[in-house]
Amino acid sequence: MESDIRIQADCAERPDRFRFASKPDVPGARSSKLFTKWAQTPFEGKQVRVMKPNKAIIAAGIFAMAIGALPLLTALGILPHGHNASDPAPSWMAWLIGLMFGGAGISIVMRGILGGDANGYLPPTAPRWLRAAHELIGVFIIFSFAILFSWIAFGPGTRHFSVSTGGASMPTSGETMGRVAFGIGAILTWCFAAYAVVVSWRRLRG
Repeated sequence: MESDIRIQADCAERPDRFRFASKPDVPGARSSKLFTKWAQTPFEGKQVRVMKPNKAIIAAGIFAMAIGALPLLTALGILPHGHNASDPAPSWMAWLIGLMFGGAGISIVMRGILGGDANGYLPPTAPRWLRAAHELIGVFIIFSFAILFSWIAFGPGTRHFSVSTGGASMPTSGETMGRVAFGIGAILTWCFAAYAVVVSWRRLRG
């Protein structure tokens, strides 16, 4: 109780900073490995769990950015193109896929440095513009999936689909069935993208 009073007094005197107090007993968690801290925010008046920088998460984000760089370098002509397929995808798809992986990598690195909650969101103690950028990247990735699914389902050209069974992949001539499946996926993804926009907007405003 005395420490809580001290934390709130410090926040009242210096609202531009946050004082961290350790929480020793976290049910089901090993604090020595999770490096969990609890921050008392003067704006919300509640404790928020914040994670210290995680090198493994940061490394995963850098790896995702490296993967995203491959299609971007290919689109720029720096890396050689693969064999021409019978129904080549438009060049903008390489840009879109590269930006998706790059954005995901940046988002992962941000979470690895700033920490986050169990849902993958940045903590309220993070700068507002970083939280907005994190939300924007997430929305962009969802919209990118919707665009890709829509092009596969409704775009021009012939589609070749394959079915994997028991580890073996075999081609199938069911183009209509494949387009319908991706069309349903595209509609669902567009709906989820619209929902993500609303949720992100409300979270940033709150």
